[in-house]
Amino acid sequence: MKTLTMMALLATTMMLVGCATQNNYVPDAARTQAVQAVSIPHPVENEKAGEQHVTVFTAILNAGTWGAESVNGSGVWPVLAEQFGSKPFVGDAFVTDLNWWGDLTLQVIVVGRKENLINAKIVHLDRDGGKIHDLSGKEFDYDPKKFDEDPEYAHQAFQNGMTLKEAEAFWQMYSEKRGIELDKTSFREIKVGSPEWEALKSQLAEKLGHNYTMPDGEVRQGYLSQEEFKKQSASKNAATPEQRFARNLNVNFGAIDFGIASSILNGLIDANNGPIEGFYARATCLRGDLKPNFILMQQMFQALLQQRDRVIYSLQQKLAQEASRR
Repeated sequence: MKTLTMMALLATTMMLVGCATQNNYVPDAARTQAVQAVSIPHPVENEKAGEQHVTVFTAILNAGTWGAESVNGSGVWPVLAEQFGSKPFVGDAFVTDLNWWGDLTLQVIVVGRKENLINAKIVHLDRDGGKIHDLSGKEFDYDPKKFDEDPEYAHQAFQNGMTLKEAEAFWQMYSEKRGIELDKTSFREIKVGSPEWEALKSQLAEKLGHNYTMPDGEVRQGYLSQEEFKKQSASKNAATPEQRFARNLNVNFGAIDFGIASSILNGLIDANNGPIEGFYARATCLRGDLKPNFILMQQMFQALLQQRDRVIYSLQQKLAQEASRR
């Protein structure tokens, strides 16, 4: 453990050398308002807009993105589903859980029918749009400006994503490797106003337990208290490299306790926000440079979980053998 901790600290030090903003273009789908990082539109907004259906599914959040951009351990990220030649379907993804195997799961809600998404490639972005991800949490480089301006390039970038069938295949393999069938293998289409819609509203109220009414009348739903939400909603936009938000908030590691490693990472983040603040991967000193460290820390945690599973399996085998002798 001492060796792994030293590796994490060394990697952190190396990644903080030579911080510089690489690409400050903020794509159309980025979440540039502070409130968009900590809340989603309340379902009542779907009803007010006359929307007929939403599609709901589960994805995995990259540990590096979580470490660089989470707010108090959670957050909201933009999801895109390709419509070649026109603007993509847009949705929201928010952290729901750290699962039994050390992966951070996302609840994704996209406005639209399942049948319109079946053949679409689906991705989610870093909050400031600097990286693109598939639904298993893999991260890919892309050019945000070309993504907005060149449909052919956007089509190629979307190939890093997953279709419905590919997402189902991923979750099936994920389940088989862990010896359990997970209820995450298909997208659910929910009709607005149906009993399933009311159940979704209840689930969201449980996960995102606070409601906020914005000055323009929009109702939003999030996980921060009213007081904390007001602080965030009053923060500056992040649409320019000169303006970022939420400086000096620490990363909340929740159930993962890495002791000195997590404390030092938090300290380095606080000390290096500089003039560009915040919970964006491209904030200075680039929080995104710390991504490999959060991934390493997750790998450390997952290695411990694998040891746990081996012990549990061994004990189960012994109990089975003893039962067979009786």
